[in-house]
Amino acid sequence: MNKVVLILVAVTLQACSSRAVVEYQIPRARLQPPEAQGELAKFNIILGAEPQTKHTVSTLEVSESFFSGNVDTEYGHQNSLSDHDSPGSLFTGNLGITPRLDLFVRSSSDSAQMYGLKYQFLGGDRKAIGTKASLSLAYGIQEESDTASIENRDGDSFSGEVNMDVDVFDSLFSIGNRLNEKSIIYASYYLSEYRNSSNITVSDNTLKFNETLTSRGLILGTEYRRKQLSIIAETGFGSDSTSEESLNYTILSLSAGFNM
Repeated sequence: MNKVVLILVAVTLQACSSRAVVEYQIPRARLQPPEAQGELAKFNIILGAEPQTKHTVSTLEVSESFFSGNVDTEYGHQNSLSDHDSPGSLFTGNLGITPRLDLFVRSSSDSAQMYGLKYQFLGGDRKAIGTKASLSLAYGIQEESDTASIENRDGDSFSGEVNMDVDVFDSLFSIGNRLNEKSIIYASYYLSEYRNSSNITVSDNTLKFNETLTSRGLILGTEYRRKQLSIIAETGFGSDSTSEESLNYTILSLSAGFNM
């Protein structure tokens, strides 16, 4: 009975509330073996699933006290890192420009869409057995916003807004060995920088925050191809860090692709 009373009191202390959050996710896998497509207009698409990092940037909560009717605001720069609750999706598409150069796009759940170039500087085409190596560079941008608003018992409206802009710079070095026509094994190292700026606006006041998050990881992967179909599996370990917090994790991804 006492627990019920406490719960009712806690609920009625705030007549209503609204919360705004801006956050983004950080992919861990890359789905990029070292080989280029090998010729103009040759392409492949790959779709996979993987655990991801959730980076909560800023939050804002607007609430009305049940007894006084006063409106309170709580807001701030969170800068928290955590494992996302469920696996995210990861998509990669590669288009051959020259025998050694690819244009690619990479997209993942609630993260910046990346556009980049991959240059294979070592080894022959996909039919050649032996060592292959490549370097990939990519850039992406993400914008998010959210609003918290309530109307109190007197009919007055109160609201606030949080905004976020993220510029992402990504580099990937990959080296591997083609064992036969169907299989290649490889190792990759990636280094990414997320430059984030966020604004919290309440009434006429605006707070601005800037930070840089660094993501790095070492991946061991394999790709198996049979005609137009392929399977890519990646594992490894990595870390995401800001000036205030860091998160270490295991990389694990499985994907399927179609090649033309």
